[in-house]
Amino acid sequence: MMANTENLSAALAQGVTQGQSKLADVQCTHPPTFSSTADPLDADDWPRNIEAKLVLARCDETEKATYAAYYLHGAAAAWWLSYKTLIPPDECITWAMFKEGFQSVHVPAGLMEIKRREFLALTQGNQTFLEFLNQFNYLSRYATKEMLTEDRKVKLCHEHLNPELKHALSAHEIHSMKTLVDKALRVEESVKEVLKDRKRKWVARRAVSSCSRRPVQHPILRSPSSSPVDFHMAVGDHKEVV
Repeated sequence: MMANTENLSAALAQGVTQGQSKLADVQCTHPPTFSSTADPLDADDWPRNIEAKLVLARCDETEKATYAAYYLHGAAAAWWLSYKTLIPPDECITWAMFKEGFQSVHVPAGLMEIKRREFLALTQGNQTFLEFLNQFNYLSRYATKEMLTEDRKVKLCHEHLNPELKHALSAHEIHSMKTLVDKALRVEESVKEVLKDRKRKWVARRAVSSCSRRPVQHPILRSPSSSPVDFHMAVGDHKEVV
């Protein structure tokens, strides 16, 4: 009996030590905290950002929920305490459950739909390809149903490009985002070089044209006691005196 008690105490002590060690590992990654925000999109970002830290600390799906809750403050911490009362005591709260509960409260479904429509209406316009790609990737998370396959993602990205780049890429068979990005950057760079060359030639032609239209300036002769005399006229009017 006494041996069992000692074993139980040792096991509990080991569990506490392991928990403290895991928490220390998590803290070393400097996870972001969350309390509340005026922008619900920040709330949508938080689970994704802290999950990256928890993965780095090698937390499993249950530990992710436990340690993420540790970084909730204020109103968000109050939500967590309320949420836990709805879960049976013998049921573990997984990371998937945590995210679903968190987002249902802090990220309104109406806003998610607005961002989805913003993504579907996105066009490159006058942006560089990389500027457009950053926006495309950022907003694509609000249109997960439209991005179920790599081919679909490639098609949507291609459709939203400006007409010139879209036309240039139409000659290629592209089935991955990696290939699309590589070819788009190459085409864009080639277009820049062509435009630079055209501008350089245009400037050179302007310079030559400007020189050819410049009037000839004749030197002016001045006599000590008279007003300025045009050198050309003076030479032309001279008559030989015999």
